[in-house]
Amino acid sequence: MKTITCDIWQFVRLMDLLEDQPEGPAFRQWAEAWTELDARLAELAATDHEAYSELMMDRQITLDCPGKSVRDDAARAAERVIGRLDRALNQAPRGDLADSLAFEKREMEDLLVRLKAGA
Repeated sequence: MKTITCDIWQFVRLMDLLEDQPEGPAFRQWAEAWTELDARLAELAATDHEAYSELMMDRQITLDCPGKSVRDDAARAAERVIGRLDRALNQAPRGDLADSLAFEKREMEDLLVRLKAGA
């Protein structure tokens, strides 16, 4: 079975969009992992901000991608995330926020390429 590895924050961005269509192939495939991770992030956000940040930004998740439909669904979500980041970046003043948004956009574009390539 093919897999894809991404940063936790990227997975969160994707799933935030994918959960709007829970019948979609990517959401169905990753729902269990999402439920567990979302609960863990909520717990850490309330109790240990440093551990929350570390999990969100410094950890990765490997996801099963058993078919083209899962990758295509995830790629569409990644494209929407990139669009949102692009709009936010265009409105952000120069500085740390713009730098963070530019970083997220580049990383999401990389994930999109990997999703489309089936890597």
